[in-house]
Amino acid sequence: MQKTAKIAACLLLLSMPLVMGCGKAGMFGEAVMEISEMGVSMNLPAGWRLDNPRMCHKGDNTCLLMEEGLEGQPFEACAAKMSKEFGSAVISESKLTINGHQAIKAVMNTPDGNKLLRVYIHKGDIIVVVSFVILKDEYPANESAVQQSIQSLKVKP
Repeated sequence: MQKTAKIAACLLLLSMPLVMGCGKAGMFGEAVMEISEMGVSMNLPAGWRLDNPRMCHKGDNTCLLMEEGLEGQPFEACAAKMSKEFGSAVISESKLTINGHQAIKAVMNTPDGNKLLRVYIHKGDIIVVVSFVILKDEYPANESAVQQSIQSLKVKP
């Protein structure tokens, strides 16, 4: 009897993806945030939920995908200004290239001690911003999934 129960449990687990779906919002699929008109997309961090194409969350931790005009400012100056918004203190900054586009990854502490992780992407006269706000006590547990999500960023020409 126990062997039959184990086999039934295994079959149930193996069939879950078929029942629950593997699409954008499926439990076993990778949901994607995107700004389709800008050609920017990113996989959600593992365990996070998609709220709309430009926002996701896990508990009180959030991520926004947005774009703004550079309004004549150099890309680096605009990114630096945005990193200091709301009194945040920059901890680290590194330059990246994402599909041929100049990018900057910045990690900040917010005034209340939470982590703010942003990726700024230069696309023509637009700055695309991926902005994670993660509670200070939850950052270590989320850091790996967030980094994998950032590595999945795609920007079309």
